[in-house]
Amino acid sequence: MMAGAGASQEATVLLVYYSPEAHQRLEAVLSGMDVRAYPVNGRSPDAIESLRSHPAKVVVIDRGVQDVSVTQAVRRLGQVLPSSVVIAAVPDSLSVELYKGGRRMGLEASLEAALMKYVHGAAAA
Repeated sequence: MMAGAGASQEATVLLVYYSPEAHQRLEAVLSGMDVRAYPVNGRSPDAIESLRSHPAKVVVIDRGVQDVSVTQAVRRLGQVLPSSVVIAAVPDSLSVELYKGGRRMGLEASLEAALMKYVHGAAAA
């Protein structure tokens, strides 16, 4: 899924461990941004190889999935992509948790705000 026109200016976002409901929300949010999104299907270790193939500034993970330990996934993402910001989104909540290097950085009011800040903004927390 790609949005916008300037391919050379696109930012990359990885979508990891997401449910169909979260996928719809993410697609709606990303449709208005100049973002190239790579859905990472499957579970470790296949997902880890996909992450290495498409390093990104931002990784979005769905905290609503039942078959994955999100805490372990965030730690593993921090090892594989230590400079990436991981946004942990809860399907029924507006606010999202932010992680970098496997450590919690705080909260952002919405997925949209976090994506604008870390995909297109200069935030390098």
